Amino acid sequence: MAAHKAQEEGPINGGDNNVEDDAPLEPCLTYHEVFQVASIIGRCARHIDNPTAYKLKAVLASFKCQMQLERSQTLTTTQIIDYFHPK
Repeated sequence: MAAHKAQEEGPINGGDNNVEDDAPLEPCLTYHEVFQVASIIGRCARHIDNPTAYKLKAVLASFKCQMQLERSQTLTTTQIIDYFHPK
């Protein structure tokens, strides 16, 4: 939110509105890669016994649930006959 506000106020405060960002964009991680990272972090946090680790584990569990929900919402309904083509 702060970045969005700064971008809007840039020209007002004398900033350059025509800045070109030539930095290459990194491709987004796949769902599988995100779940792998979350799993690794969760395994490391499992052995830590403090309130911050408990919060981290709860946030990771919530994040995984949200990712699974989003992924399931992108699925399309199919019928078994969709996979078989007549010869």
